[in-house]
Amino acid sequence: GNIATDNFRLGEFLGDPKIGDVSLSGTVKGKGFNEKSRNTLIDGTIRYADYNNYRYQNIAVKGRLDKRLFEGFASIRDDNAEMELNGVIDFNSKTPRFNLIADVTKSDLRNLRFTRDSVTFRGKLNLDFTSNSIDNFLGTARITDATITRNGTQLPFDSLVVAAVNEN
Repeated sequence: GNIATDNFRLGEFLGDPKIGDVSLSGTVKGKGFNEKSRNTLIDGTIRYADYNNYRYQNIAVKGRLDKRLFEGFASIRDDNAEMELNGVIDFNSKTPRFNLIADVTKSDLRNLRFTRDSVTFRGKLNLDFTSNSIDNFLGTARITDATITRNGTQLPFDSLVVAAVNEN
């Protein structure tokens, strides 16, 4: 089927004050409406979505929702964020699993309401880990070809790898 909405007050519907309005259109093909039975292909464009008092614009999503797993592609072309992301986000287990490759060409973290200082980031991410908090992070997170700029001072770096494994 097809789905479209304009100025849908998603946060009010979900009871989450950080989420605001959303405007989207797309197609869905599959079955199941809840996380226990859902198996759906999605292909859509989110014209805008409000989160944490910022309006994200021009988001494309194409992939498969299987229960609480998303596998596919997403991109954003916003004034303060440009990136492409491909991979799997799986919430079917007790500890969520992330296996993602992303190319962040632009992100202004202050304008996106993540930091108070002027911080920008660009780089490539290769993430393969399980975690629902920093305390139980297992796997690897790689950042390559990156530059972080804070209050005008650049910090370019070739690579940063964080790895955590259980021993014994």
